[in-house]
Amino acid sequence: YAVWRAVLPCPGGDVPLRSFALRAQQAVAHAIERRGPVHLDVPFREPLWETQSLVDTAVAAPPLIGQRRLDSGATRRLADRLGGRRGAIVLGPTSRHELAEPLAALASALSWPLVVDGGGPRHDGCIAYGDLIAAANLDALLPEVVIRAGGTLTSKRLERWLAAVPSVAFIDPDWHDPAHTTEIACVADPAAVACDLVAVGLQRAPSCWRDSWTGAAAAADAVVAQHASEPGWEGSIARGAAHFSGDVFVGSSMPIRDVDSFAGVGSARIHCNRGVNGIDGAIATATGIALGGPTLALIGDLTALHEDLARCGDIVSSHGGTIARVLYDDKGLVAIARWTGSHTSKEVAAAAVAAARAITDRVSDVSIGLATGMAFMG
Repeated sequence: YAVWRAVLPCPGGDVPLRSFALRAQQAVAHAIERRGPVHLDVPFREPLWETQSLVDTAVAAPPLIGQRRLDSGATRRLADRLGGRRGAIVLGPTSRHELAEPLAALASALSWPLVVDGGGPRHDGCIAYGDLIAAANLDALLPEVVIRAGGTLTSKRLERWLAAVPSVAFIDPDWHDPAHTTEIACVADPAAVACDLVAVGLQRAPSCWRDSWTGAAAAADAVVAQHASEPGWEGSIARGAAHFSGDVFVGSSMPIRDVDSFAGVGSARIHCNRGVNGIDGAIATATGIALGGPTLALIGDLTALHEDLARCGDIVSSHGGTIARVLYDDKGLVAIARWTGSHTSKEVAAAAVAAARAITDRVSDVSIGLATGMAFMG
């Protein structure tokens, strides 16, 4: 089995050639470090051949300068490229809350801001309003270089704003770079690299650089705080959740975006499921986190309905049926279950009734209508 896999973009267009070379080097690093095969999907557009070479000798991919930990020479070269420049460290969503301390130490050594996503470990001293700062589009705050770690950012505005940064260094074993801005890629542990960079000594950016970011974040916090007392405003709910004494699980779509934009810095440990299927298993994930201590789940009604649908689907399947269609609207959810196969109409009706009874026992606020050969659940 492959120990790592990735899908490359189609050649051409706005995708720089260095992004293909970086992915190839990332694959080699994983194959060596994890001692196993890797898999790269390489799509092509027709025609499947070209009359001229796609290789641009003017575009040279930088070396992948590490696996788990950089050697002393690579650490020194990276320090030389970062020191003395106006930069920022951006930490995306991650379950590794222990990254906050070493990355904060690196940011302090460089006199850079540490911008932390709503799904990351926020703490005193970090910048928690990256989305609002990006929305202001202040040229004076645009970095010359960015160190990235963690997953894809929640804020699309911040991702688009950072796409204009000339130089991006990703320090993460599985970096994801949809904007193809990476110039330096380290398949290494971010905490170890941060500690090593601090140890070798770094040239600091001008002191006014970090102060400008801190001032912008303070201004954003003051504006949000003015509206935090408004009842029912999503931002005030997000800020309250961030100060919960324990763990907070934040649902996909708007809840995590509200936390990212308005929550600021709080004492809670934030958890989230990101990605295409982030809505799946949300309540189960929150329940699992709650086994370790006090937990608050901040989710939307659609997530709760989705969980009810999954429960209904399991019940229908156990009685020989399938969910054939699902309809969502502002009043709730309608699922159409269907039984097919070599069953008599009485057997189908009996299975549908049994499934309906099981659903009413396990799912609250549900109404069921039955028709010959079909059960309607809503």
